Amino acid sequence: MALMLLAAAARCVYYARNPAPISDLALYCAVPVASMALFAALLLAFGRRTLLPTCVGVFGGVFFFAVKAFTFASPVHTALCCLLYAAVLVLYTLTVVGIVPVKLPLYLIFGLPFVYHIFVEDLPVWRAAGSNTLTAWLPELSVLMIMAALFLLTCAMRRAAQK
Repeated sequence: MALMLLAAAARCVYYARNPAPISDLALYCAVPVASMALFAALLLAFGRRTLLPTCVGVFGGVFFFAVKAFTFASPVHTALCCLLYAAVLVLYTLTVVGIVPVKLPLYLIFGLPFVYHIFVEDLPVWRAAGSNTLTAWLPELSVLMIMAALFLLTCAMRRAAQK
């Protein structure tokens, strides 16, 4: 929950320091921040009994990432990302309702993209740029915190039969 809220704060700080058109603020700031805040609130309110309400926050995040994917230059990259985001929503929902009784698919769908982002996308850019500021990296840090939060939530999940 804390990582989700930190991710929301990072996104807010970035857009407070980098003014953008209202349409960009709505899509790149308001939608993900609302989704993260809703996820955290629903986790706090219902998390000890059920994770099902948190699917609403996950849906908002998936919507944001899917719409953002249409800004990618490669149609193949866009399609693969949209498939990944749809898989996140479906697997997360099926796991929290108990239809998928194991957490391994969630570990993979949250953990592997996290590792990929860090080692394949982020480190080469960070090394090459050299002069990037922390503020410039806040949107990417926000994404990494979201993935880490979902991975850690998966680690903390109990099987429905154990409740």
